[in-house]
Amino acid sequence: PNDNPDNTGGGSNNPYGVSESQINKIAEDLYNEMNGFNVNRDYAPYDEFLLLSDTDFTKVYNAFNKEHQDEGEGTLKEWIDNEKYLWDNRFATIKKNIAAKMARLNLK
Repeated sequence: PNDNPDNTGGGSNNPYGVSESQINKIAEDLYNEMNGFNVNRDYAPYDEFLLLSDTDFTKVYNAFNKEHQDEGEGTLKEWIDNEKYLWDNRFATIKKNIAAKMARLNLK
């Protein structure tokens, strides 16, 4: 766990945060999960995103936006806002938790 009280350290017991390649992988995993129509949702990318420190969460947000914001759905926040979750209470909770963390970090 992150022992840094201001939550700026890294996830995965790494005091320096996760690597840039891992940041990019999480951003791409989120994109791949949300792009197109999915019958079977994969929760892992969302779970991994939520477990990141505030700093790394913001890095993933920025990496996603750099690569995919111009593809029509806007920022990562807008992509997640547009995700549907009919009869999927787990995703509704994940979506709510991501939205709350984004709001707290002022990510739009």
